[in-house]
Amino acid sequence: MLFKNSKKINVNYSLRTPDAELLFDEPKLIKTIHETKCPAHTKLSHDTYALIQPYNAELEIGYNHFVLKNSEINDDNFFSMNTLRMNDNLLIFQINYPYYFFTDDKELFLETLPPDYSTKHTIPRSNFVRGGFKPYAWSRSVHPAFSFELDNTQIINVRLIKGEPICYIKFNKNVDINYKQWNDTYEKEHLKVFNITDLVSNVGSLYSRALKRRPNTLL
Repeated sequence: MLFKNSKKINVNYSLRTPDAELLFDEPKLIKTIHETKCPAHTKLSHDTYALIQPYNAELEIGYNHFVLKNSEINDDNFFSMNTLRMNDNLLIFQINYPYYFFTDDKELFLETLPPDYSTKHTIPRSNFVRGGFKPYAWSRSVHPAFSFELDNTQIINVRLIKGEPICYIKFNKNVDINYKQWNDTYEKEHLKVFNITDLVSNVGSLYSRALKRRPNTLL
């Protein structure tokens, strides 16, 4: 069938943070508009979730310029969760939030999508950096990121608004997401790939090795 009902896949989300875990809200299901009666909407009713911005922040971004002007959290905590770097002559503003997703479905794929036009964030002159991976054997956190094309003298003002989606997580299957507290097993899976892209390129070639070393279940 073109619009086939699919069984929901069980997914756990967890938060890897040494403190202030309650700062981070649960992923929010983006509900479809069932009133349309359109099967293209109703058959994909549990595949997209929003990650919610946990605090207000105003900052300035430019080349060699990353300044927090105003926020509900202090500078040290802000800069531990947010980074600015150069990549192929683009400035990349990356938000290092501690959301991890775990599943026992080998084919489940997730991708990050940008916040839509209705959100109240101000992130001018930017493009959302999309990413995706299979969480079955690759346990990494979700890092929303934005790229900027600026000249050496330009400074832009960015405003992040508490309670607004900072990105969307879209799965290739309908999922049932539940919270599970971070544990030793999750920590071991995280450490297998932590910072691996800083050490080697073509990390995709290591996925078969990750499959062999994965526990029987992570749920």
